[in-house]
Amino acid sequence: MALRQGQSMILVLYNPMAARGRGRELAEKSPFVMQNAAQCRLMDITKGNAFGELQTLSADDRAIVAGGDGTLNCFINELYGAQVSCPLYLMPVGSGNDFVNDTRALDENGLVPLNAYIKNLPRIVCGEIERRFINGAGLGLDGYCCESVNEKKERGKRASYTLAALKGLLYAFKPANAVVTVDGVARRFTDVWLVPVMKGRYFGGGFQIAPMQDRNDPQGRLSVMVAHGLGRLSAASMLLKAKRGEHTGLTQYVHFFSGTRIRVEFDAPCALQIDGETVKNVRCFEALA
Repeated sequence: MALRQGQSMILVLYNPMAARGRGRELAEKSPFVMQNAAQCRLMDITKGNAFGELQTLSADDRAIVAGGDGTLNCFINELYGAQVSCPLYLMPVGSGNDFVNDTRALDENGLVPLNAYIKNLPRIVCGEIERRFINGAGLGLDGYCCESVNEKKERGKRASYTLAALKGLLYAFKPANAVVTVDGVARRFTDVWLVPVMKGRYFGGGFQIAPMQDRNDPQGRLSVMVAHGLGRLSAASMLLKAKRGEHTGLTQYVHFFSGTRIRVEFDAPCALQIDGETVKNVRCFEALA
């Protein structure tokens, strides 16, 4: 249902880099913004004082974040702990939208109410870096893929997580050995491909990597998945199964654990991905619910 004429302001914070550089265009041409154009004010979330403007809004106003999972991650980290009076929404115009796939909470305007989802979020600690995450984070092939995709986007080229995964699986990514510690219990694994720690179920633009995970778990528990001991073709088959969440049956190679404090240590550096954004040359991180 559209907002009534005369109602207070709707601040639309768009990411111009979302959807391969079409973030502003998709926000402007969305049915909701076009229907409520008189009330909408668009601001580039990457410039100026967008977050300061957001904090001036009243409870009668609305704020919409237009972007994908990376935009949402930046938003929650800039905003976390700040006082915001107005209702917040996500307009999914990104290329992956794993958060939307997981919550399935689109309203009749094609928006996701955010306020309830951005409280008590888990955090990643990696050296001096500390960030909140809303979907998942991990070392391994997922970090390699996100690093590859982001580098191509920075050069203005088209990028696909699936194609990056195929390249990594065929020759470019080298598995490592890892120690995964969940709530104080350490386990060692060899030839590790993936160790994502998940708040939601999806990563990589639609891979249901942790199908049992509940982002609304009352204890805030996270799921960690370890995929190891697979040859390259078997790892590719596993990842294809993960599109449908069917990799859980590969119990010899795929293991799931649940906890509130998870530490992952690799014996070789690789990229860490946090909601699709990357930190290079990481050997260890902790996820704290």
